[in-house]
Amino acid sequence: MNVASYVTTFFIVVISMLGFTSVYSQIEAGTRQRVAHMRMLARVQAVYPLLIYICLMLILLRYLYGHSSNLMLFWAFVNIQSTILIYSNLLTTSLVGFAIIQTVGAITYISTGAMSITNWILFLFACLVIYAERWYGQLLHQQRWVYFLPALFVGTLFWVNMYLTAPRPLPLGLAIANLISFGWAYFALWDFDQYLQHDQQVLAKLTHEAQYDALTRARNWATFRHDLNSEFADQDRQPLALVAIDLDHFKSINDTYGHLMGNQTLIAFSRQIQQILREQDDHYGFYRTGGEEFALLLPNTNLAAAQEIVAECQRGLKNMYIPLTQGELQITASFGLAIAHPQDNNATNFFKRSDRYLYRSKHDGRDRLTDEADGTDDF
Repeated sequence: MNVASYVTTFFIVVISMLGFTSVYSQIEAGTRQRVAHMRMLARVQAVYPLLIYICLMLILLRYLYGHSSNLMLFWAFVNIQSTILIYSNLLTTSLVGFAIIQTVGAITYISTGAMSITNWILFLFACLVIYAERWYGQLLHQQRWVYFLPALFVGTLFWVNMYLTAPRPLPLGLAIANLISFGWAYFALWDFDQYLQHDQQVLAKLTHEAQYDALTRARNWATFRHDLNSEFADQDRQPLALVAIDLDHFKSINDTYGHLMGNQTLIAFSRQIQQILREQDDHYGFYRTGGEEFALLLPNTNLAAAQEIVAECQRGLKNMYIPLTQGELQITASFGLAIAHPQDNNATNFFKRSDRYLYRSKHDGRDRLTDEADGTDDF
């Protein structure tokens, strides 16, 4: 094979991997928007599109090199597949996701008929080496040459093994070209990933996506989603109550008194509820989930205790007056209370159930609480 084949291999591998990462980033951004728009709270709903994409790419590449008669293209496709398999460790955030991807990769390798006992041992060893990066990767974040060692070690081991044992011919020059392509592609991917992370951090600051809502100082939607997932995972050990809240007739407040008074109403409401919660339990969470929509997350709280907390919030609102230029403004709110139970299956269903109770309260006249005791889950 000539030099042009080696250069072509290098170009195909590096460009293909950058294209893979670009599409991955688009799917990730689109999934985040869809999850936020549809208020999906379960972690798997934010992860499965990315896992499906990675697994489909591994399967597609297996098909491509399985039907390629060109030796250079065959090994380039193998290279891209192995790079995706290794790089997926940086993309996935859970052991389950990592295991799924490695399993799909193993299945594609099995289908080649090249998985001998020796290759199985090498494959499992490579998985352990790459996964170990999770334990020390953050400590070596600023030392790239050390951070790349596990991937380069595994890549070198893979291509030496392919050169020595692969049933399909692999000239030494082509093996070296693929190893160099692998190292460069991995570096480019990691550098691109760091750029995206930095860009996301800057975007988060510019759009005020911090932990707390800037206006009301309630925790924001992103924090609510994270906290609810964590608490829902523990609800087998302790009761968990969730209260969805909506300020009554808030649009008419904006229309009558202006948006500045609307903002003052949100601030006053938030302060009142937060004060009540502080008097009850420091572990209770208060969140702004939409414009005039809020939520209370009450861990280790049964239905009776949660009902009393809501009643205290209603009493607090009745005793709260917001000064106007002439007179005072009194506000009310509607509440929907749900207690987590196994039939919810995931945090999204739990949240949607409290939301249904809330809209029953609004439908029935507002300024009231609806919960399981009212038997209105089918509304």
